[in-house]
Amino acid sequence: MASTRYLRGKLADVQSQMGDLRDQVQALTTNQLTPVATDWAGKTGAAARRARSTMVDQTQGFSGQVNERPIAAILLAITVGWAVGRFGP
Repeated sequence: MASTRYLRGKLADVQSQMGDLRDQVQALTTNQLTPVATDWAGKTGAAARRARSTMVDQTQGFSGQVNERPIAAILLAITVGWAVGRFGP
């Protein structure tokens, strides 16, 4: 009987400690990891938007150059193709 009471007491202590640990993990997650993840997501989202904007601007600029000078664009494409074929792997 005494050993049963002793084991129940130990089990209650272990359950209490597990509850405390669970609360600590929850607090760490809420107070530290969530703000870091939110900040990271905001930074990567902003970087992706800037990259997309830059790519769209560059593509539009290149497209404008091709439309303004189609012969030069064709000659440049031929030259680059020849150089890649000649000096490439």
